Amino acid sequence: MKNKKKAVSQANPRPELELLPLKPGVRATGPTRMPMLLRVKIPPVQAEVERPPLNLAFVLDRSGSMAGDKLKFAKKAVAYAVENLRPHDRVAVVIYDHQVEVVVPSTLAENKEEILRRLRPVRPRGSTNLHAGWLEGSTQVAAHLDAKRLNRVIVLSDGLANTGETNPNVIAEQVRGLSQRGVSTSTLGVGLDYNEDLMMAMAEAGQGNYYFIESPDDLPGIFAQELSGLATTLGTGVRLWLTPPHGGEIRLLHDLAREDGGVYRLPPLVGGRTLEYLLEVEAPGGETWVGVRLAWESLGGGVHQEEASLHLPALEDEVYQGLDSLPEVEAAMAKLKATWARQQAMEALYRGDFHTARSSLSATLPVLAPYQQLLETEGEELEALLEELDRSPARARKLLSSQVYRNRQGRKDS
Repeated sequence: MKNKKKAVSQANPRPELELLPLKPGVRATGPTRMPMLLRVKIPPVQAEVERPPLNLAFVLDRSGSMAGDKLKFAKKAVAYAVENLRPHDRVAVVIYDHQVEVVVPSTLAENKEEILRRLRPVRPRGSTNLHAGWLEGSTQVAAHLDAKRLNRVIVLSDGLANTGETNPNVIAEQVRGLSQRGVSTSTLGVGLDYNEDLMMAMAEAGQGNYYFIESPDDLPGIFAQELSGLATTLGTGVRLWLTPPHGGEIRLLHDLAREDGGVYRLPPLVGGRTLEYLLEVEAPGGETWVGVRLAWESLGGGVHQEEASLHLPALEDEVYQGLDSLPEVEAAMAKLKATWARQQAMEALYRGDFHTARSSLSATLPVLAPYQQLLETEGEELEALLEELDRSPARARKLLSSQVYRNRQGRKDS
């Protein structure tokens, strides 16, 4: 078995690709169907490397349900973010209820005190037109779209979108269209009453992040996490091509967006992060080559590529059957099954079917048990979810949505 990959240059950090097959060979005669793990290791950003300039819009829900600590800490979080921007960064602040107001039109972050002064008087009122708020934030960012900047809309809400456009599919499609132009979207859901399906769909379509924020006082820390991810982003517009074996097939088992020609869209490359995706290969028989190609855009618009290929020798059936399976790939299979179980549990809870939700999660625990060391907290998370189903189904759905989003994106971090 030969696994070919290019060396990583320290002067020009690039992701490292690795292909790990379940077994180091295929059947000489007859078809072989085999899972394979694609690992994308993104090198950390060196401290001496200056972070890219930002072009941000903070879009805050100021509807009546945000009264009290929610709006207080949301404003505090935006203030923290503004204070940590550099003078050459751009920032806009948009608030929405049933109406939309641009508190701070997109501006350079030079006069921070003036930006914060405009934010202080914001008070809660009205209903929730999330789509209109996002659209105005997007307009602010798009008006100053710059390939040398990281362009992002950050949307915060604690409730259901109940005014204006409310269809998650329609909104997500618009978010996807803007993402393809270079403006990403992150969503932050606060408390237990927001629409997690909408917020997760927007983040996935927008190539951003989705956060479940249980307590308002967690908001400043989440904003710090979001800014840290932006500061260490090495590439955006990430695309993945899969090269199947001759006469065979290869597919990605994760639920990621696809473009024309079967190209997959991956999340941005954030320094120090590792992404893992499970592939399934069908080889017709005989020695097999498979390949992957990753392309991304660096700031400034340059397009870069990295490739990896894998040769699997042809083996007699008895030899193939006797090969040990790679535990890392088996663990990835178990994790993907656990992700599917979480998705089923989410859908069941939405229908009020607590029995199906519980049985979906319970049935997955034995699948994860042999791989506790490799999968770290997966089993613990499922056990905690089972307990939460009895205490608070609403909180369980929010936790499920956060974990499903993380795993579908291929992220190993929390």
